[in-house]
Amino acid sequence: MAFPMPVRQLFIDGEWREPLLKNRIPIINPSTEEIIGDIPAATAEDVEV
Repeated sequence: MAFPMPVRQLFIDGEWREPLLKNRIPIINPSTEEIIGDIPAATAEDVEV
């Protein structure tokens, strides 16, 4: 069962930032292979400050 999680930002260069793209990476429970959440997918452009 997936649990609702708040939208997460990226922690870059000491501060929280919104990702430039809205792509997400699933978090998968290895024992059941069930998706239990997701995190933002950072790009190279996100970290260029």
